[in-house]
Amino acid sequence: MSPGERLAMTLRQIIYFLDPNPTALRLEVKSNLLLNQFTYYRRCVIIYRCLVAGDSMRSISYQYILVPNTVSKFFLEVCKVLWLVLMSNVFTPLTKEAWRTWATEYDAKADFPRCLAAIDGKHCVVQALPGTGSQFYNYKGSYSVVLLAAVSAQYRFIMVDIGTEERSSDRDILKNSAFGRALARNELDFPPPEPISDSTELFPYVFVADEAFPLTTNMMRPALASNDCRKYIWDFICKVAHLPTAHSGSLPLVRAIIKVTTCLRNWLLTEEENLQPEERKYCSSRTPDSVDQDGNIIEGQWRTEVSDDNALRDLPPAMRLGSNRYSEAAANIREEYTDFFLSRGQIERQWRKIPVRC
Repeated sequence: MSPGERLAMTLRQIIYFLDPNPTALRLEVKSNLLLNQFTYYRRCVIIYRCLVAGDSMRSISYQYILVPNTVSKFFLEVCKVLWLVLMSNVFTPLTKEAWRTWATEYDAKADFPRCLAAIDGKHCVVQALPGTGSQFYNYKGSYSVVLLAAVSAQYRFIMVDIGTEERSSDRDILKNSAFGRALARNELDFPPPEPISDSTELFPYVFVADEAFPLTTNMMRPALASNDCRKYIWDFICKVAHLPTAHSGSLPLVRAIIKVTTCLRNWLLTEEENLQPEERKYCSSRTPDSVDQDGNIIEGQWRTEVSDDNALRDLPPAMRLGSNRYSEAAANIREEYTDFFLSRGQIERQWRKIPVRC
């Protein structure tokens, strides 16, 4: 199933889901007779045509005899309603029980106990935003805003932060986001550190990120190995655990569209969660990247469905990794996890990817 077919299926399901709840969809309409004819259903169809068929808002305005500003207004209205209606259904509240569930899924998927989610940033290409000058201009010669997300082992968005200009690094984006501030202040209601298996040693719950993010007591990143066996093992574990993030107008309108997109993705994943992986149409067992028994990364089908000029791109690599200083406590936690993966937590495939003798 192509991305367009998946999105079409999603919007049909969403419209069906919203139909029994008309009171939740009282969108503002003017007294103009033509505008009053545009019910929430027809406005959803406009979004359908833009996102699936690739029609521009100007093209839609010609077809429906509307000015482009009205089409943009419809887009923003429907996106806001979809976010309000779907948010509570597709985003799980951040509780200790939810964190433990996500950690259990990660342990089963990536053999990384006490790992909560993978964190990464992507920039979403947009047209130049009025009145922002070069604020959202990026190094590839286009304009974009950043989507910072935490993704579970089941490829669901756990948390999203949208709207930072692209020229910021992953480190700065995290630091300035609401999620980053809550993480720094320990306000995310993590479970307390717990032992793994029959060990008496306590391991904290952590996120996993790439080398552009800081190393903290609740965020692990690769050690960038040279000829160190321990670091090679640790970097391999981090690379496998970080795989879920690979698959995964005006600024208010841009933010609204991205927010709704994250909702629609979680919605589809939730709709198919009770099916066997091979029976799923949106995210089958062949869609995401995977790791074989020899530790090789097997590219998923999503890579053949996404073109090089798509609107979701990687952030540029960090230029000064040496400035990412970390505390002794954070380094000790990474060493404790490394010791675990070198002893009772080791898996066979990690030894097949080590280019140095251990």
